[in-house]
Amino acid sequence: MTPDAQRLDSLLAAIPHGVQENDLNGVITYSNMAHHKMLGYEPDELLGKTIFDLIYDPEEKKKLKDYLAYLAAEQPEPTPYITKNLCKDGRLITIQVDWAYQYNDQNDLIGFASIISDITKQKIAADEAKAFSERLRQSQKMEALGQLTGGIAHDFNNILASILGYADLTLDAVTAMGEHDLVRYLTEVIDSGEKARDLIAQMLAFARAEPSEATILTPAPLLKEAIKILQSAIPSSIEITTNIDEDTSKISIEPGQLH
Repeated sequence: MTPDAQRLDSLLAAIPHGVQENDLNGVITYSNMAHHKMLGYEPDELLGKTIFDLIYDPEEKKKLKDYLAYLAAEQPEPTPYITKNLCKDGRLITIQVDWAYQYNDQNDLIGFASIISDITKQKIAADEAKAFSERLRQSQKMEALGQLTGGIAHDFNNILASILGYADLTLDAVTAMGEHDLVRYLTEVIDSGEKARDLIAQMLAFARAEPSEATILTPAPLLKEAIKILQSAIPSSIEITTNIDEDTSKISIEPGQLH
């Protein structure tokens, strides 16, 4: 080996990033020490393998083959290529490959040289940062929803108070008149209004992030009421069939939450 070749070999061995050469078919013809260590191979174990052998995912392997064929045919300015390599011990690492063309004395393309960087930690950090950003955005959306819910609930609660107040006065009047059908109708109105009031209380509790008070109750009657409300809200072509055990044990829950 000439002094210049020895110097080059020493420099390549000292580079902390992987250095690799491969021919147009992807066969690895050179790999420096950092590249061996990155993948867990002994010196010269990578020689003769193809860069596709180091790809675990078949779809990614095909994608890389297509990209290499595109580079060989069109010879555009190469851009960093990010993929996953399979290490000798079965680990998957994320790498960034920076390509360069290799030509012979006749200026014919004969292969590629590349700098390979292990960016697994950076990729994990980026994914965690993205996930945190998504959680923060969701938290902000929930906070905004809570503020909106609180504003609407207060206004709707005032409307309900007026409806229930006048319904109570009307119920007293028709009860005195002995109008039994009207009494029954108004009782349904008041019951529905009270249920709506309970739901509004739940919305306000959600907006304030306060715990609600639970009570001990038998769920069967509330389930029937909830199903009745649900049935009125869905198309008539959909039939709800229920099988509710009347002897279901009592539970501790806030009625509005059950609805």
